[in-house]
Amino acid sequence: MKLIKYILFVLFAYSIAFAAPSPEKKVDEIFNRIKKEKSYGVMAEYVHWETEFKRMPAEQKAAMGINSPEELKSKMKGLMTDPKAAMKKEMNTRMNLSSLPPEQQKMIAAMMEKQLDGMTSKMDKSLNDLESTSYKILDTKVDGNIAKIDMEVTSPTETKKEKVELEMIEGDWYVSLKDMNKNSPAMQR
Repeated sequence: MKLIKYILFVLFAYSIAFAAPSPEKKVDEIFNRIKKEKSYGVMAEYVHWETEFKRMPAEQKAAMGINSPEELKSKMKGLMTDPKAAMKKEMNTRMNLSSLPPEQQKMIAAMMEKQLDGMTSKMDKSLNDLESTSYKILDTKVDGNIAKIDMEVTSPTETKKEKVELEMIEGDWYVSLKDMNKNSPAMQR
């Protein structure tokens, strides 16, 4: 009987020691890494790329020119790290500007530059504000492998409520691309 109790205790202790962190701890880990590294590119480490690639419609994969989870990660990390460079590269690849008359090329290039500057400015401001930004978890609901977290985020200029959704995949919590894009300053207009 003592052996059975010991085995059960060891199994219980092992499951606690190696269990995935709570959704709240995962959010805390992500937030603190972004803050410490001053880069939204950190988010790329918290996405289950194989799952996101499988979920993506074939037309979207073709439009993005991606053929693997690794290519998807690389493209998205580029957008999160340096959206201006990534978008310029993407637009130059998709739009054959050299086929247009020089005046149209200049006009389109100027419009693109203005839009990309706005994106970059918004992201830079967000990263600068991050130093003095804090958050408080208001509520967490876990339903199966989905955790929905309601937060209050306070930056130097505002306090707002945010919702974050994490998904448990292969024993760990991950952010989905749709949720990441929704909450990313670089992806908002």
